[in-house]
Amino acid sequence: MNLSKASVGSPLTFDAIAERAGLAARYAEAAAYLAAAQDGPGMAHALGCAGRALLAASQAASTLRPAKQEASR
Repeated sequence: MNLSKASVGSPLTFDAIAERAGLAARYAEAAAYLAAAQDGPGMAHALGCAGRALLAASQAASTLRPAKQEASR
């Protein structure tokens, strides 16, 4: 993945985003395996965890966006 050098933000913020997005991917993969095994409750749990991890990654990413007031300048 090629991240622009123009991106601003703490390396810790990017680390948090990477960790949460990776966790979401692992849960989604687990959900796919559980769906193939026809394990409905396990699949539903894994999908819920994936969604929460993705939401956490998205919230962390939102801290990197400029505020609307700054963007209009």
